[in-house]
Amino acid sequence: MNQLARLAAQLTTPLLPHDYLTLVDPVLAGSGFRARIRSIQPETVGSCSVEFEVPKSFPSHTAGQYLRLGVDIAGVRHWRSYSITTPQGSTSRRVLSITVKETSNGLMSGHLVRNARAGDLVFLEPAAGEFVLSQEPTELIFLAFGSGITPIMSMIRTLAARGGSPAPVLLIVGARTEDEVIFGEELAALADNEPWLDLVLWESAARGRFDVARLDQLAPNWRDAQTYVSGPSAILDQAVDLWAAAGLTEQLFVERFVTPLAHVDGAGGEVRFSRAGKSTAVDGSTTLLDAGEAAGILMPNGCRMGICHTCVVPLKSGQVRDMRTGEVHGEPGDIIQTCVNAAACDIEIDV
Repeated sequence: MNQLARLAAQLTTPLLPHDYLTLVDPVLAGSGFRARIRSIQPETVGSCSVEFEVPKSFPSHTAGQYLRLGVDIAGVRHWRSYSITTPQGSTSRRVLSITVKETSNGLMSGHLVRNARAGDLVFLEPAAGEFVLSQEPTELIFLAFGSGITPIMSMIRTLAARGGSPAPVLLIVGARTEDEVIFGEELAALADNEPWLDLVLWESAARGRFDVARLDQLAPNWRDAQTYVSGPSAILDQAVDLWAAAGLTEQLFVERFVTPLAHVDGAGGEVRFSRAGKSTAVDGSTTLLDAGEAAGILMPNGCRMGICHTCVVPLKSGQVRDMRTGEVHGEPGDIIQTCVNAAACDIEIDV
């Protein structure tokens, strides 16, 4: 197969075989997947849903999973992970969507909300993630805060497409007002028309106040149900502590958009980026990815939370500290993840 690929490349030089494929259908590619933006639908202020036309060969996803999306911005390809919001099984119709909320430091989210247009080509990797619906017919509670509604929306839409849930489903949305709820109108309509779904607004949780007394009022059955929670790290930490204190850890499923990093006081040091020919002094709490980008270096990156391993680079000298655990590690030649490691001393990395 490799010989055939090399022969095809020689015959089509200076182009590659997939360049000719894209003349027939731009979403075809020899490796990975390309997709075309089909539509962009505003949701709330600063958020939108982006719908893609994907190749027929794109693998199906499970409700709740995310995908890595690549977008070319100013000649540079950037990658980020986004939760899929379409229901499970939708790829059979060559349609897939994500929902994006613009943030102050989100280059890709800002581009998708403000600059992307229907017809633009993007790059996709297959869905991944373990934040998925249980197959057991049990009572379900969804706790969605801010853009944490996105993976849960895929689950809700999947249940609706199946004709509903065999057990009651309670969706608690953390937002200061109804206008801030992404998919607010769709969710309200579902709750009005589907007897299996109840929708509740939890205003105080949107301000970071997650207390068991209020949870008892909104969801008195939370100790008996399976609960899925998605949103900011502070809220998730409180939920994890609460379920652990109740001895119900196995009934809680959490989706984090940011990896919790350990707050460990480290010495830091000078980071030398050998191929870029630059160096910068950093403290012990700054990840190598952040340090490189602050120094103006094009760093490989993807999920930025230690899952996808797109950011890995070789360590040439020194040691690093894993910001998730505080562990100091590394030998010359080791492959390290820059998004979850910081300098533990003077180091050099091959980027």
